[in-house]
Amino acid sequence: MRLNNAYDKYNQGQLSGQVKGVPRNKYSFTASLDTIDGNVLLDKIASITMPGWSSAAMTMNSYNRKKVVQTNFDYSPITVVAYDTRDPAFIETFLKKYSNYYFAGPMNSEDRLDHFNKPKGFKLQADRNYIRELKIHRSGSKTDLNTISVYNPYVTNIDADTLDYSDSQLVQYRLTFMYEGYDIVSTNSGQ
Repeated sequence: MRLNNAYDKYNQGQLSGQVKGVPRNKYSFTASLDTIDGNVLLDKIASITMPGWSSAAMTMNSYNRKKVVQTNFDYSPITVVAYDTRDPAFIETFLKKYSNYYFAGPMNSEDRLDHFNKPKGFKLQADRNYIRELKIHRSGSKTDLNTISVYNPYVTNIDADTLDYSDSQLVQYRLTFMYEGYDIVSTNSGQ
């Protein structure tokens, strides 16, 4: 009698096309942004967090019987860690377009006189969302596809890396997104 639960759970004795229940890898993903200017492939990123949520609950007393009531929920921020590349300067170009859409001033001055003489501040736009959708595509095989669609994300924080003579790692930007909702769709034609 064989007692190997992992072997049975993941069907490791089967042919490769018949393997079921295998966890997905962290590195099998691509991401893209659907912006007003078109689709932007995020191919120069190191990592991205998947969306999530948390809820608040309150304990109520109903005639000495405790009841837990959910009061609200909040979406967890998504963090994208992107590499600062030379040519083309992907992250720099994206951040300038994003900033220019919402604000007059930061990151978009042509020269010193332009910076001091032109108006600054928030710009009202006809379309309030520069980024309409963030898509994360995960794949385990040709038939196992998982798409996470994040709706109306906003960049809420941009953290640039620290430059250091004693460090030879690659320069990265950390972008934090808040959003209005998300959806997860899995298609697996093998099941």
